[in-house]
Amino acid sequence: MPISHILEAKQFSRPQIEALLAASAKMEQALKRGQKLNHLSGKVVACLFFEPSTRTRLSFEAAALRLGGQVISMESGLVSSSAFKGESLEDTMRMVQSYADCVVVRHPRAGAVQDMATVAAVPVINAGDGGNQHPTQALLDLYTIKKELGRLHNLNIAFGFDPKHSRTIRSLALLLTHFSGNRFT
Repeated sequence: MPISHILEAKQFSRPQIEALLAASAKMEQALKRGQKLNHLSGKVVACLFFEPSTRTRLSFEAAALRLGGQVISMESGLVSSSAFKGESLEDTMRMVQSYADCVVVRHPRAGAVQDMATVAAVPVINAGDGGNQHPTQALLDLYTIKKELGRLHNLNIAFGFDPKHSRTIRSLALLLTHFSGNRFT
């Protein structure tokens, strides 16, 4: 059941989702007890953000630090990295993976993170790619729903804003299909 990359919501099976949610609950409880977690001890997480983000970028950076890892980070990558000079995403990945054990990417183009993952020798996490996917936000949403309601089945879910073009809604709906009796509006 190992996962090398986290690229899209549809890659997960129900047992994988349940295992991730259970592990998340254990980590949350350990942190609340003041326990020091060292899951990422000795590891470096690179956060490459090619479009603006506050919550997602800081969430990934804080999580890496709370799990005992170190963080290297790039924000506004379209103008502050070699992408501005024409470097391909694949070449960026080849370079960054020599510095990091895992790479978290947010990019405005749908499919960009997948393109980067095809050349990566380290795990790549999709933190949002255009209107395509945001699987980590969907996993967090599932965790919150389960924590607040105690279940992930027989739910009436109403999606607002622009569901057709929302990467978070698309990813959440895909994950919720693993659980029976859910209805979407």
